[in-house]
Amino acid sequence: MNKFLIVSIMIIINFSSSYAKEGEIGFFGGISEGFKLPKTITKYVTPKKADEELVYKEMIFLTGKPLKFEGNIEVKTGSVSDTSDSGTFKEEYKVTSYKRNLPEEPKIDRTIKFNTNYYKKNGQIVKDSTVDSWKETITLGDKAYVLDEDESFFQKSIFVDTTPGVSYYRGHIDYKAVYYAGDNEKVVVSVTGPIYGYDQPWSKTQTQKLKTTVVNKTGEDTFTMVANVSPSISGNKTLKYFSNEPDEISFEGNYMEVISNKGVLKYEVLTSPFKLTSKEKKGSINLDGFNQSEQLMIPKNIEYIEASFAETDIKKLYSMEILEEDPMFYNPAAVMTRASYVRLLCRAMNIEPDEVEEGEDVKVFLDVNNLHPDYGYINKAFEKNLIRGDRGRFYPTKPLTREEAITIYIRIIGLENLGLGKSNITPFADNDQISSWAKQEIYAAYRLGLIKGDLQGKIRPRDYLSNQEGAAIINRLIDYLRYNMEKNYKDNIINN
Repeated sequence: MNKFLIVSIMIIINFSSSYAKEGEIGFFGGISEGFKLPKTITKYVTPKKADEELVYKEMIFLTGKPLKFEGNIEVKTGSVSDTSDSGTFKEEYKVTSYKRNLPEEPKIDRTIKFNTNYYKKNGQIVKDSTVDSWKETITLGDKAYVLDEDESFFQKSIFVDTTPGVSYYRGHIDYKAVYYAGDNEKVVVSVTGPIYGYDQPWSKTQTQKLKTTVVNKTGEDTFTMVANVSPSISGNKTLKYFSNEPDEISFEGNYMEVISNKGVLKYEVLTSPFKLTSKEKKGSINLDGFNQSEQLMIPKNIEYIEASFAETDIKKLYSMEILEEDPMFYNPAAVMTRASYVRLLCRAMNIEPDEVEEGEDVKVFLDVNNLHPDYGYINKAFEKNLIRGDRGRFYPTKPLTREEAITIYIRIIGLENLGLGKSNITPFADNDQISSWAKQEIYAAYRLGLIKGDLQGKIRPRDYLSNQEGAAIINRLIDYLRYNMEKNYKDNIINN
């Protein structure tokens, strides 16, 4: 039995909103517990609105020595309109101290409001934010540092690329905060640096890499301190199987999804007028959010698939409600159709089909009308440029080839740009058998470590894919998105 030639998966995707939420840790070099990824049950029941107040930590450098603050951040943001190509919304970030904080512990009372303008074009979004108002007081012991709003400024700009399955974003922060303490102390904090992140159904991450410069002038004395601050937040959904302990129970076990968040703030003081300890010069603080768990349903009447090499993959897809057809009619060894593959990928990425109104029959393809069970998914896949068809036809019942599967795979994660440049040669021995329209995506998949050749170095691009092979590669995609995607961001940004 031939298994699809895939080893590991480097991929990304977006959840319910296609517009990334970049502000859940604020923009002052701190970390929060972050907002949790949605549960499966939210497909059926509208959840209570999540609390906007999150646990928050930040390092303060005003005095030339790093001091840890702990408190809360309240995040209130508007969003990009689904129906308008441009517009404005408001953002507000409020940081407060714990009421239980001791008098000697650092305190922050900060409220900053932004007016954010945006425009959209070709699936991309640019958001540009300017300050509407900014009030802030930092209290260290018996000294209060009060922000002078007139002398301070804050600007951030963020670019979002909304690929079919993933929102990738990059932004930049520039601000200068001017504080006064008493009659003779002035502190200017200048911060600049990039923001990187992505959102997708199974995990998310954001990393900021900020250079902080503090100039403190007290009377005739002046000192300068420079530090690098890298806060990051990540969230993911992990899948665990639990066997039941009682014998007299109607099922052997089931899967549970655990939703977790983790914040990490790393800092390094580059220059300081004071003699610092090794821990003061370089350190980190962590903030782990409270885990949430959700029990998943088990597929019934599926014992017959135990002979399949993809038995576990198939059961997982049923539990995650990605496979939804009656298990009695699911044949693992049968060839996977083009329509089935598109439907499963869309469901794995939470790409929902538009509702079909009564009497509607908008034919994107001549051979897919509104009576086809996958009409909505196929139209949505075409809208997102995942599929293109041939002379106006999609051939939904036609068996899926390996090269077709890989091509859609790469398009849904938006990484076609990693494919071939001027060359049309992939590293596979049967390169000449690869269709010209698939070479860029196949090379991108190879470069990402998604695929490799067989013992003869062949990819066998025109072989058909079976249902069990399709289930296996989709589940591997999800596993990568759950567990491994954020590592690339952390390794390449924080650790460099």
